[in-house]
This record gives sequence, C-alpha cells and structure tokens, in this order.
Amino acid sequence: MPEDPRPLSEGAKTAAVRVAGKHRRVQPFLRGRNRAVVVEPNITDRRQAPGSEQAVVGLYDYSNNRSLVAVVDVKSEEVLHVEETPVQFQLAPDEQKEAEALAAGDSRVEEFLRNREMNPITRLYFPPQAKKDSPPHRYAIVFVRPDDDERRFVVVDLSEQVVVDVFGPETLPG
Repeated sequence: MPEDPRPLSEGAKTAAVRVAGKHRRVQPFLRGRNRAVVVEPNITDRRQAPGSEQAVVGLYDYSNNRSLVAVVDVKSEEVLHVEETPVQFQLAPDEQKEAEALAAGDSRVEEFLRNREMNPITRLYFPPQAKKDSPPHRYAIVFVRPDDDERRFVVVDLSEQVVVDVFGPETLPG
C-alpha cells in the first residue's frame, strides 16, 4: 500500500488517463464516444515500489457500452494492467452534469419547473427497460426537486444522450 494515499492531483489524473490511452488494449475503447469515469489512486496494491504513483483508471465506452479498468504508474508512465469488466462505475461528475442538462432541456421538465431552480440529485440508474438494450446502455436518473413538496424523476440514457422518461411520485407503485 502506498505510504501516503492522498487523492490524485488534477495533473496526475490527466496524466493517468493519457498513459492509459497509449496502451494497445485501451485504444479500441477510445475510438468512439468514451469517458474516464473513475481516476483514483491505487491504494490496494501492497507491492507498489517506493515512490511510485499508481492510479486506477475506469473508462466507459458509450459506443459499445462496456467498461475497462487500467492500472497505471503515473511517474514511470507505464500501464501495469488492463482488464475489461462487466461493472457499471458510479457516474462521473461530468456525466451527472450531462444528464442534468439533458433533463433541463426536456419540455416536460421545463413545464414542471416553471422557471424554478431544478435542485437536482443525479444517480446511476438501472431502469426496467434497460434489459431491452443489447449491449446494455448507461442510464442516469435525475431527481428534480424545485421545492420541498414537488418532484419529478427523469430517466436519461447516457449512451444515446436522450431523455427516455419523465414521471412523478403519483406514478410510483405503493
């Protein structure tokens, strides 16, 4: 385990993504629409050499709807491991912003808000209709909360960059 597992600087994060992108197994992920959704220090590998700065880079390929993990040493600019994984990483901050912008632009949301602030909470979502997608898409749900009493829930398909549903508490079971 690293001696001082501090968060990576923005420069180290950018470098980690750049280093990962040079690897032959990562390059196919970078051909279509993609995003680094996780870039964090590797705090679990006890075999790290003293002075190394390892990072875990999680990439999501929207074109083919798949996830990949690369472990890189930022200082030596070496890719240590690459593996495709069936997991869905939590939403990256820029994915949250993208989902919120798509939700805000939907006419049903605009009508509901009537010029009020959205006050959104946005999370990764696995809607029932996701089973129809082959390969699976990446979804977010945006909780639109202009005040303490009113809510709308906006399902956003991040793979297709579209709003697929807007509903209120009255449509929820129970």
